Amino acid sequence: NVCNAEKETAALLGRLQAGLDHPRAAQETLTKAAACQYRIGKMRDQVRRARQQIETKQSALTTQRQGLEQKHRELEEESRKLQTQSKRVAEMQKEVDLKRSTTCCELSERIEIRRNHLISALAQIYPIHTTPKGMMCIGGMPLTSMATADDEAATALGYAAHVVQLLSRLWGFQLRYKLFPVCSRSWVQEDFMDMPSLMHPLFCRRGDATERHKYLKSISLLNRDIRQLIRLRGHPVQSDSFVLSLLDFLLTC
Repeated sequence: NVCNAEKETAALLGRLQAGLDHPRAAQETLTKAAACQYRIGKMRDQVRRARQQIETKQSALTTQRQGLEQKHRELEEESRKLQTQSKRVAEMQKEVDLKRSTTCCELSERIEIRRNHLISALAQIYPIHTTPKGMMCIGGMPLTSMATADDEAATALGYAAHVVQLLSRLWGFQLRYKLFPVCSRSWVQEDFMDMPSLMHPLFCRRGDATERHKYLKSISLLNRDIRQLIRLRGHPVQSDSFVLSLLDFLLTC
């Protein structure tokens, strides 16, 4: 626009020189030339202000860019520090995991040794053996067969129930049929989904047919608990074995 105004002014001046012989035309030309000069002055002021604004903005942008570059360098430095710290943390985590794994293995071994020691002590407290007459005993109490119904058999079954209960706790297994060992007056609990639990006695008075049925049922449930522990320990179960023979196998397997 400034260039166009200057060209227009130059053209007017040329016309002024050419039209000196005509005063009126010269006056009009001078007026137009003055207007063009005024416009040129205003345009130059606008250009100057625009340049100042551009220079101010460029200076501000330069300062902002320098600040951003400084922050970028600081962020890169922090990133390098974080990467170094992450590597250190990863190495420390590996060391901690290794120590934890080693400690867990050592603890597992100690727990297994302690558990085996307790099981051996339990086998000594309630020793199971067979007499010369072929009768199996636990803790000195004989248990000849399922048909036996006397205090010695009830005591032997109470001992067996106590051993099974302690073994399940040592190994961390939950028995299918909960046991309540009280020496010669022990019980087995049978739970149901939609009806109350039943308590079966591991003892029976001779000649009582009703109690005898419950007594035989409780022996069967105890036998199932022992078989459950044998299976959970990863051993096969002999189908023809009974309470003390199964329990003896469980203590020594």
